[in-house]
Amino acid sequence: CDSGTWSGTIATSCTDCVAGRSSGSGASACIACDGGYYSDKASSACTKCDSGTWSNWSAASCVVCVAGKLSSSGASTCVDCDAGKYSDAGAGACTACGSGTYSAAGRRNCSSCDSGAYSNAGAAACTACDSGTYSDAGAAACTKCDLGRYQDKNRSEGCVDCDAGKYAGRTGSTRCEPCSAGYYASSSGAQTCLKCSSDWEGAADAEMRARYHSVEGASACNRCADGYYMHSGDCDVCPNNAECCDGATLQSITPLPGSYRFTNTSKRVYACPMVGNCLGGIRPQEQCLEGSEGPLCAICSSEFFMHSSGERCEPCGDTSFLASGLVLLVVSIAVIIAVWRRTRLVAFYHARKEQLDAIGQRANSFFVTMQILLIYQHTRIQVGGTQVPSPYDDFLEMLEPLTFDFVTWVPLECMFNDRSFDHLDALLFETLVPLGLFALTLLHTVVQRRMHPGKDPSRPMALYVQALFLVLPVISQRITKSFSCSFYDGRRFAFLSAGPSIECYSDRYWFMYAYGVCMMLIFPIGTPLAMLTMLAKYREHLNPVGMPESVVVQRRKNDPVLVEAPIVSFAIIFRPKWWWWECYNMVRRLMLTCMVALYDTLPSTTVFMVAVSIVTLVFEREAKPYIDPFLSVFTYLAAWQILLFILYCLLIDANFTDGSQSVIISSICMLTNVFLCLVVFFDTRDHVAKRKRQTARMQAGVLDEGGFELNSVYSASDNGGGGKATQRVGDRGDGEAAEGSGMDRMGGGLMHNPMTTAAQAGHGGGPTDSKPDREDERAGGRVLKESNSHHGGIHDGHYEDEPSSNGQGPEVGEGGERWLDPKNLV
Repeated sequence: CDSGTWSGTIATSCTDCVAGRSSGSGASACIACDGGYYSDKASSACTKCDSGTWSNWSAASCVVCVAGKLSSSGASTCVDCDAGKYSDAGAGACTACGSGTYSAAGRRNCSSCDSGAYSNAGAAACTACDSGTYSDAGAAACTKCDLGRYQDKNRSEGCVDCDAGKYAGRTGSTRCEPCSAGYYASSSGAQTCLKCSSDWEGAADAEMRARYHSVEGASACNRCADGYYMHSGDCDVCPNNAECCDGATLQSITPLPGSYRFTNTSKRVYACPMVGNCLGGIRPQEQCLEGSEGPLCAICSSEFFMHSSGERCEPCGDTSFLASGLVLLVVSIAVIIAVWRRTRLVAFYHARKEQLDAIGQRANSFFVTMQILLIYQHTRIQVGGTQVPSPYDDFLEMLEPLTFDFVTWVPLECMFNDRSFDHLDALLFETLVPLGLFALTLLHTVVQRRMHPGKDPSRPMALYVQALFLVLPVISQRITKSFSCSFYDGRRFAFLSAGPSIECYSDRYWFMYAYGVCMMLIFPIGTPLAMLTMLAKYREHLNPVGMPESVVVQRRKNDPVLVEAPIVSFAIIFRPKWWWWECYNMVRRLMLTCMVALYDTLPSTTVFMVAVSIVTLVFEREAKPYIDPFLSVFTYLAAWQILLFILYCLLIDANFTDGSQSVIISSICMLTNVFLCLVVFFDTRDHVAKRKRQTARMQAGVLDEGGFELNSVYSASDNGGGGKATQRVGDRGDGEAAEGSGMDRMGGGLMHNPMTTAAQAGHGGGPTDSKPDREDERAGGRVLKESNSHHGGIHDGHYEDEPSSNGQGPEVGEGGERWLDPKNLV
């Protein structure tokens, strides 16, 4: 049989193979095609199925693979396309899905990825987008969120704008960052934050922008930077004496310790006069230390008193005030002992009169200087000055009793149970007590004058004036401070500057005002005028017209009118033409202690003190008012001490010195004061000893350089005797001369007490005629008239300005009076 046919045994013909079978030639049977093959009828061989088709066993034809499947040639079956691929019907191979699509196995097509997912080519599934990215449907990749946007979730189809106050500074942000403190983002979707101090559009200019601040994550600069506070949307400068931080508002301004704020809406914070009483803090009702109350915490509560330091109120049971009160007690005991032992003290004084007088005069100058410094220190601090650094501050505190401010020493507040002891009470105490003592002294003087008509009873009054001299600056300062009011919170509150317990323009204030005016006329104005008036009564004796100064100085010591007038002790230490200098001194002290209290700012106070100090310093230098030239130099140095202290305080207040510089200058100031104090005592002893040595040498006839002798020979014809008296006058600068007998009367460069002879001393007191020797005749000018009257050996001198018989001054006067040319004596 031919190929494609077959026959069995005993066949008459060959039979065609049926489809799906094949045979070769001479085949006895047809063979079925294998799977993947097919054959038509009478086929000699099976044909392999093409790719994309398949066939079973003995197939007459190949079957096309359905979509989603594939087959290779000769395949007996179709297989599914792999995941991520697809195929159409009859596909010999699957096609990979494109990007952004995916497919499972055996899929005829690919599906697009949903939003929030993506796929690469041939993806079996889509991958969700990570946080910070997003995608639309069919995305081949996720897109990062833009600047200013974020996405914190996976499989997101979009990003979200950052809220106001936050920003996204990079793409693909999973969250927005809050703006840092001091920065802001006013709108959503911010890519960066703006800086309040330079970019805030709510401020008018760069200077104002610098005041603004913000918290973290702020959408606006709605807070103020440290050092400023928010009020009505604006940042204002934090007031002095307060702390503004953490976005302070008007209500949250925090007063510092030592400061006071009247209400939580007050725009100003004030330094407390009693710094220890003020605790600071936000709540006004909790600002005062226990035991203090009222405005500025300056009122001590019942059972409390103001400590002598002036910084706080202490319980009345506290005894710390005794440290200052002890000084007052010691002084009182010393006065009592002095009165009790006055006879011995008087004898002791006369035995050492010259040295004690010199010590007293210099001690007085030292006292005045230190009192001015202490009072100025208090005044300066009250108007905002800086405390003087140690050690000088400690030194001044030690000398605090020199102010003689008794009100600060004794806790008078503890005597008042129903109210505090205020400025008016102190004013009444410090003025009525001296006035009461004056009335008692005046009464004593009147009684003594009537009981002892021939005796001068004015010494107690002179002692009273000397005591008043010590306390006058404190009294006058208290009076001066009775008028000035301090206004607070834009004149909403008004209190007495020296004592906030007194409300200005109240009935109590007006009473104090009127009383203060009266006391002003009596003390700071009336006292210097009264002293000037009392001294002016003796001006013809203190400074006679036409006499040489040296003659006047000696004459004043022996003038019975001046000897019987103790008030002239305030003038006798000065050169004749400056007999009123103590009144000037008093006015100068008052200007530097109480007039300065009229100024309520530190600059005006400093300018006034500097001006007065310089003017008075120059006046002191040019005048040289004291008879003792050393005392003039001492007071001049003391005036320099005052000026230098004021300039030092100016440097401190201007912050020109700090740290070690301040300490060094402070130490120098203290050493200067200590030096002046030592000079009062030790140099006085050396100075007096030197004067005594000079006197002894002159008595021996040894003259200092520049000195000379003036010899006068007296004739004692009236008593039948004769003798020679020698008067030696030393150098004018030494301020002394010597006598031949025993009594020295010294002053102003001249000693006039000629030695008497034994016959004259024994005469008993009648006048004797004498003529000067030829060598003593001098011509011209004023002359010294000397009376040779003797009283128990004491030789009294009288001085007049009279013309001589030749128009140049008499050589011999009536009754043995003799005139000596002052030019030869000086």
